[in-house]
Amino acid sequence: ACRRRRAVLGQEGQARHVRGWNNMEDALSALDHVLASASPLDTDLLATIVRVACICIDERSPSENLAQGLKWVRVALSLEPRDPHALLLEARALDRLDQRFATASPQRLGLAIARLKEVIRSGVEPYCAEARALLHQATASELLPSDSLRARHLRRLKEFVANEQAAVQRKGDSPIKEMKGMTLKGLGLKGEDGEVSVLEALAKLRAGEGIPLTKPKAKKLEAFLRLVDDRPEPPSRAFLDEYAASRRSLGCLSLVSWNAKMLNVTDQRDEDWLAAAAEKARNIGARASAPDVQADLVCIQEAPGPQLAARGGAGAREAVSKAVLPNTLRACMQECAGAAAGPARQYHCVCVDVHCLVRDPMHPAGVDEGEQHVFCYDAHALRLVRPPYELLPSAADRATGSGFHRAPALCEFEVRKPESSLCGARLLVATVHLKSGGEEPTVAEVAALARALRDHVDATVLRGVEDPPLAAEGGEATEGGEAAEA
Repeated sequence: ACRRRRAVLGQEGQARHVRGWNNMEDALSALDHVLASASPLDTDLLATIVRVACICIDERSPSENLAQGLKWVRVALSLEPRDPHALLLEARALDRLDQRFATASPQRLGLAIARLKEVIRSGVEPYCAEARALLHQATASELLPSDSLRARHLRRLKEFVANEQAAVQRKGDSPIKEMKGMTLKGLGLKGEDGEVSVLEALAKLRAGEGIPLTKPKAKKLEAFLRLVDDRPEPPSRAFLDEYAASRRSLGCLSLVSWNAKMLNVTDQRDEDWLAAAAEKARNIGARASAPDVQADLVCIQEAPGPQLAARGGAGAREAVSKAVLPNTLRACMQECAGAAAGPARQYHCVCVDVHCLVRDPMHPAGVDEGEQHVFCYDAHALRLVRPPYELLPSAADRATGSGFHRAPALCEFEVRKPESSLCGARLLVATVHLKSGGEEPTVAEVAALARALRDHVDATVLRGVEDPPLAAEGGEATEGGEAAEA
């Protein structure tokens, strides 16, 4: 009876999937409805999550996202560890991720094979038929298609052991002596190579015995175990919790401001600029994309800009000319967003050079000590109305010859989030690098910014129309970031 119930649920979920296989919006809407129930039934939640996972993993779907689909599948398996449709989807996701990214990120092929065998044992169609086809169950190993799951698994095992069929059976219990080029002595451990297993050796290394885990031989043991280990991932609903949190914050705008501290030629050695700018961008992007932030807009001051272009060495100039920081930031945020729960995102970067002409005895004509400001935004949340530009001082300040030590950059957007009360509103975002030393000079600089913004609003917004929201983002010359919700 239990098997028939799962079969009916699975077939019903498949039928729903066929009717709307490419409509992720409908699937997520259905999930939102189930989650909003006072006490959602696990069967309803399971069927809906499997449907979402199916759309992510289906190669025909325009919403295909294998990494996210794999996370949804594992949420489903935390609800029902034996659901045949979810087991099949996990195997398909692992198989296809491995086909695409085997070099950079090899997948757990042993687990994928074990999942397919579990589906076959369930006896639930049509999943059994697909599992048999993916596994090439009736084909001898020497006759397998070269790109098949089992063939790739065996071929990769040959890199580690001489007898791959024995390794398939023994898995982590394979003795060290069967590993190519591996001995306990080489691992810094004691014992007989024929008596200590891969699992036991790794446990000792992880406990601090022998060579560090960062050494190539230790990494080789871990790679072998990842390939053969067929134990499932621990059940977790964390991704579902992330998704629920992201839906609760749909009406908010999340803005992040960060001082990259990379404007001066002395901030890095010249040969380090390319790597340092890329690393800084990845660190910012990973934090801004975290579940507790989910930035719609990231504003960065002190990015590599005019000073490096004018006075830097070859490495510094290349970091500017190739826009390493903004390009890496956009790519990182897009990658993180693609693997995270929540609505789809499409990040873009726009930049502006903020100039700061400094005259001194060595440079009587002046030298540009400027920087670049970066605005990385989600096009689903914000529409770019006007690219960033340097904000002029107010008319009153210009009349008295006053100005900014470093001009703010202003960027104009329209809010696109339909769930937000600000949807359709104009959003003006000013980024400013306050360099006035604190206390009264800083207060005066902020007051000058407020006057300039008021002039801008008065000049660009029709009388009688509600003023647009204003967001001033920036900080002093200390590295760091902060997030705000509007």
